[in-house]
Amino acid sequence: HTHMRAASRCAQLSTRSTLWAIGRRPHSVTRSCHSGKLACATSHKIQIAQPSPLPLQRLHRALVLMASCQPFGTHVDRTGTYARKLQGRGGEYIGKDVVPLWIADMDFEAPAPIVEAMVIRAKHGVYGYSDPPPELAELTAARLHTVYGCKSADTSWIRWQPGLACGLTHAVRACCASSSDLVAVATPIYPPFLSLVEVGGATVLPVPLAEARDGEAKLRYEIDWVAMESALSKPETKLLLWCNPHNPTGRCWSASDMRRLSQMCVTHDVTLCSDEVWGELVLTPDRAPFCSGLSLLAACNHGDGANTAAESTPSSGAASYEADQSAGTSVRGLAE
Repeated sequence: HTHMRAASRCAQLSTRSTLWAIGRRPHSVTRSCHSGKLACATSHKIQIAQPSPLPLQRLHRALVLMASCQPFGTHVDRTGTYARKLQGRGGEYIGKDVVPLWIADMDFEAPAPIVEAMVIRAKHGVYGYSDPPPELAELTAARLHTVYGCKSADTSWIRWQPGLACGLTHAVRACCASSSDLVAVATPIYPPFLSLVEVGGATVLPVPLAEARDGEAKLRYEIDWVAMESALSKPETKLLLWCNPHNPTGRCWSASDMRRLSQMCVTHDVTLCSDEVWGELVLTPDRAPFCSGLSLLAACNHGDGANTAAESTPSSGAASYEADQSAGTSVRGLAE
């Protein structure tokens, strides 16, 4: 089970055209393109496989091999850490022989440089209020440009939040004035999308995704465009909470899907809040490349309405960008 989870995580990391093999010490962190050398790091030495193409099955075997190396093959005892994953929301798993797969919580140690940085900061001894360094906003804006395709990314858009849920709630409160305002949500969806709408004082408008089955074993979800158009065209609909790649269906929405959806939001003056925390963890980017909503700003912001885009990225968390009403439609926002 541990090997499978580790291999899955490594496969996700490899979507950046790079495989990272991380050992227990900073010097054992190595990098190599997966089309060339495959690095397998332990805490004492680094083993390099011969350069060769890596078809999917062979890559999977290599990743399983990596999973058997440190630290992926090491069991970390989390007893006494009050881990919600192991205890369950209300403690229902305590004392039971359960393999908890219900929450996105990995059982792997953080890379040594991160642990060391945390220890150094903790040893300082004074834990007062702190602000993010200016460099963090600059690096985030640069990443929105290079990874997410947003050519106009600006540090003035960014507001830091402690988590995705806070960002979603801020988006609801920014766009909705009363419980009569509707927030469209494509279902099935990560449960907080639904509960946080009510916390924000608005009303959920579910828009079920269409199920496309290929036999009993294969299920694919598609956007029901008729239902989506109907939901967004309602005068009461102020916000669309979107998820790309979608949780829990796993769909990585295509560029054409995102363009069509974004244009609908512009047409009906609906804010698009796109949670993209899984954007860099696409399993097969060659077949289903990730298309960020931010990359569509130039196409959708043409000054014919108060278009609003809200974005959540793996590097910046939950965000919402509110478009200015002025000609040319500039963009500002709230980000984590």
